[in-house]
Amino acid sequence: MLKDKIKIISQKGRILHDNNYDHQTVECPICNRDIVPYWESRYNGIRATCDVCGINWAES
Repeated sequence: MLKDKIKIISQKGRILHDNNYDHQTVECPICNRDIVPYWESRYNGIRATCDVCGINWAES
């Protein structure tokens, strides 16, 4: 079941979550937990990592 959700997330060009609160907290697309995103200078953008399911994604 988790593999099926990860396949959905890895599809290109698909918007999974629209954050209307300017990156205060985001929702994990797999387990729906609230996560505080962080600035990642290597990617020059805001990213989020879920400690529960281990997924990492770009927010900006």
